[in-house]
Amino acid sequence: MSEPRLLLLRGDDDRFARRWLRDWQWRYPQAQAIELGLWDRPHRNTWINRLNHALNGGQGPAVVVAEGLACIALAWWAAYEPEAAGGAVKGALLIDPPDIERPESDRRLLSLMPVPRGPLSFAAILLATRARDEQELRALWLLARDWRCNFDTVGGPDVLRVPSASPVQSLGQHFLTRFLHGNG
Repeated sequence: MSEPRLLLLRGDDDRFARRWLRDWQWRYPQAQAIELGLWDRPHRNTWINRLNHALNGGQGPAVVVAEGLACIALAWWAAYEPEAAGGAVKGALLIDPPDIERPESDRRLLSLMPVPRGPLSFAAILLATRARDEQELRALWLLARDWRCNFDTVGGPDVLRVPSASPVQSLGQHFLTRFLHGNG
């Protein structure tokens, strides 16, 4: 049996997000980067349509790695496509979703609110990587609970920006291996 597709969704238009994306594209030949675009003014329905095309347009299920705002886009896609989501997504690694309890911290979140809080129809792991205060970590833990996904934390304030292999890549790669090889 062949490995599932690997879809990489960076969650912002910054050079640091591009680095982990490029590293995982190199490491996994079956990886495909999906560009959501519209970073200054996210548009929920446009993002859902782009995800729908990527997830339902390929052969077989996919493992999805989403970062930042892309985690919210994936949750919206799953809410709008619940029947398709369970078959199209084998598992997801959700890295650093924004703090939805404080949307004022990132005005772009306002166009994506309210965030779906129901269970995802696929296995997922929410990974908080940046140093966060206790309130934000609790909000992310509650989001993981609502989405019925596992929750883990790693690293400090610059964990995604370090030039060498980061704890995120190590832990993320561990989770990806679990999803890609069927024991997620």
